Amino acid sequence: MYIYGSKKQKKTGLWINRKLNSKFGIDIELGAVIGYGLDIPHHMGIVITKKARIGCNLSLKQNTTVGNKQGLKEDDFIIIGNNVDIGANT
Repeated sequence: MYIYGSKKQKKTGLWINRKLNSKFGIDIELGAVIGYGLDIPHHMGIVITKKARIGCNLSLKQNTTVGNKQGLKEDDFIIIGNNVDIGANT
């Protein structure tokens, strides 16, 4: 929505992103591709980079980062399949 949409859609995408971050402590970068069924039972400290390509039915526990410390190349992605459960320090 924020990349290819109209100016209003881009603005709405950024607004949703800011609301998620301030209200729930969730930082999902615009550009992340996430399948249906995302489950975040305890939403504090969740970070998902824009380089993430996530399948369906992912369960993320609190204080979990799907990302990296150093920048990825433009065409590199973090790929997570379907039906995955991820917690901190895994």
